[in-house]
Amino acid sequence: MASQLRSRFTALYSIALLPWSSILLELDYHQAIKPLKDGVKIEVAVGHSCAEPHRKFTATVARSKEARSKGLSGRTKPLSANEAMLFVFDPPEKVTFWMRNTHIPLDLALFNPKGRLTDVRHMPVEPDPTDPKRTYNSSREVLFALETPYDSLTAVEKEPVLMCLDSAKIKLSRETTR
Repeated sequence: MASQLRSRFTALYSIALLPWSSILLELDYHQAIKPLKDGVKIEVAVGHSCAEPHRKFTATVARSKEARSKGLSGRTKPLSANEAMLFVFDPPEKVTFWMRNTHIPLDLALFNPKGRLTDVRHMPVEPDPTDPKRTYNSSREVLFALETPYDSLTAVEKEPVLMCLDSAKIKLSRETTR
């Protein structure tokens, strides 16, 4: 049954009929994240369900160690309300972020391999961005970290939340956490 659903999903996926899919099916994340390469723009939704997200962002992917290390450092222009950076950690791992040479405040949302929010960190600009004193750690292994404009995730940080990807109608988690 699962293989039939997977085959059906793959067929529907390939002809792009499923915006923010609501199929109750968990995908193998290794397959789902293959198209996510450095610099690719991807639509990311965050909310209780993929069908009705709380927020949508256009994120730039940072997948390689070099791209993740650079992140948004050196940027002085604030992110627009719907702009973000998506860090991909494959395989999933415990991560630590800092604000070295980052001149804009950010929120950091961390998601496990099933797309469920594990942590939100509010990251203000350091007094001396060249010598940051604070670090921001994940509480468990994560597959994704999403940097967004400061305070953009305050409304969802204490609730069960999913992250849904829509680059080519990719969905990494169940439709709802309720």
